[in-house]
Amino acid sequence: MIQIAMSFSEVLTIQQTHFYLVSIYQMEKSCSRVPGSI
Repeated sequence: MIQIAMSFSEVLTIQQTHFYLVSIYQMEKSCSRVPGSI
């Protein structure tokens, strides 16, 4: 039970970090290029 909870929290942390990095990348991309472009 504890191992599953720890691995689950680790996955959430990785997902949050990935989402954070993607958000920064999108912000920089929208600032350097036309806003709204993917």
